Amino acid sequence: AVPQDEVQARMVRNFSDWLRASGLRFHGSEVMVYHPDLHYGGTIDLLLWREEELTLWDIKTGGIYDESAYQLSAYAAAWFAMVGTPIASIGVVGIGGDAPEVREIRAWNADAFRAALALSRATRASPWEASETIKGLEAMKKEQKP
Repeated sequence: AVPQDEVQARMVRNFSDWLRASGLRFHGSEVMVYHPDLHYGGTIDLLLWREEELTLWDIKTGGIYDESAYQLSAYAAAWFAMVGTPIASIGVVGIGGDAPEVREIRAWNADAFRAALALSRATRASPWEASETIKGLEAMKKEQKP
């Protein structure tokens, strides 16, 4: 087994190598966001500038899964709802392997997350309280897409 300090050193090196090679500039880290209409929140790992465009990044020490794109799309929508500044792209950097693994999406879309959120809320609600679920779905339809 690889000693823990070597694993951590590799992760720091992978992150540093990726950030240096990316040319991205720091805006913020561990930024808490909340969507005022849909009532969900989370914490953005990194907001970075690429020229004049703001990008949103998540750091993963394990694998990168498709669900990460939905998570980051939701964070981008919450950021836009709170601040009004659009997110140009979302991305994930995996730092747990031998080299950084990067995935980025420039044309992100929060529709899949909104649908999953509506389904989750609808199945938690009593079918006899459907009016509350319908109100939530109507709020989602009214939301402006960034």
